[in-house]
Amino acid sequence: MRNVFFEKLKEEMRSDKRIFLVVADMGLGLVEPVKKEFPERYINVGIAEQNMIGVSAGLCNAGFRPVCYTISNFLVHRCFEQIRNDVCLHNYPVTLVGTSTGFDNGRLGPTHHVIDDIGCLKILPGMRIYSPTSVAAIRMVFKDVMETESPAYVRIGKGALSIDNAGDKINHMVVSNPNADTLLITHGNMLEDCVKAARINARLAVYAMNKILPLDRDELDRIFSIYSRIVVVEDHLAGSGLYNTLCQYAVESEKGRAKLCVIAPPDCYEDRIGDRNYFASKYGFTPEQIAKNL
Repeated sequence: MRNVFFEKLKEEMRSDKRIFLVVADMGLGLVEPVKKEFPERYINVGIAEQNMIGVSAGLCNAGFRPVCYTISNFLVHRCFEQIRNDVCLHNYPVTLVGTSTGFDNGRLGPTHHVIDDIGCLKILPGMRIYSPTSVAAIRMVFKDVMETESPAYVRIGKGALSIDNAGDKINHMVVSNPNADTLLITHGNMLEDCVKAARINARLAVYAMNKILPLDRDELDRIFSIYSRIVVVEDHLAGSGLYNTLCQYAVESEKGRAKLCVIAPPDCYEDRIGDRNYFASKYGFTPEQIAKNL
């Protein structure tokens, strides 16, 4: 998905002279073509993520539209104050692109477990949040980001899932089993496991929520009126992620009959080290566990 994002970025930079790529010593093999084609609209600030956000705010003052790229945990946690004060307070159109989400870098320990980034950024007014699930989704996400002049965060996991039925809506149904009474709503890397689970258990349907904020309330009204149970599956802390967001929606809207549940890591930080498969098994994310437990 990262390769597709950078291909779309180059296309946009050719037509929109305001686009400026700012990186924090990341993106080997991805950023070099941008640097070569647009040397005047590329800068590597080094391992100085907070400075990257400040530089991007300054570029906005100069009429540019920056895209910031680095590892998600450095981008969100290290730079929170700069994102709030330099970007969101001014509603600057800075696009934050974080690579590696959930437990993509699980072997590096809990400092690199990106399981609370949505929760950190969704409290900032005006921040749009995207968690693309597939190659087709990243194209729709890129288009949606560029159509609005406001801050955005795009979390891109280490995946390259291809699906044939993405449709033309950024959030869409992926698996529509005719006998399904339970809908899995998921985002990011978790879509592939949910699709496999639905192949095992015909009572499951699957919905990809590539755009998390702002909510499409009309679409949610429709979904919540159809299914008797909705289960959010995410590699993010349930108390601050998509599940938390949908719980608030359900209470405020008072619409639909669906029971809302979640499969997610517990709301705590664990000093565990392991690959993505290890954490999937530990927290019930594997297709077999999802299909059996629901």
